Amino acid sequence: ECDVDNGGCQHRCNENDMDKWCSCDEGFQIASDDWRKCVDIDECLGKRGVNYHVDCHNCINTNGSYTCDCDEGYELHPDGKSCIGQSSVRLAYIELNINVYFYFVFIYLFFLFFF
Repeated sequence: ECDVDNGGCQHRCNENDMDKWCSCDEGFQIASDDWRKCVDIDECLGKRGVNYHVDCHNCINTNGSYTCDCDEGYELHPDGKSCIGQSSVRLAYIELNINVYFYFVFIYLFFLFFF
């Protein structure tokens, strides 16, 4: 039955020898009024750290997922689901630059003294 019009299912049709049922993509659930339709799960109605990331300051529901809006002094993580302090990003960048600088100084001194 799943072969014809996806079995009437909005997202996925599943079947075995005995039965056919619909399932939804991640971020969606079966609608309470129609087992063939999928509705968005509003993760933001849930609990921080359970339904959405603990470091998400202001949860914004999207179709099938969510994203975050960050408080002042923070920026959105590349995953879009948590906030990170701008200072920690800058510190990591500075630390990386210092490490690269000392690496090149070491290589320069090595060649200067040994070649």
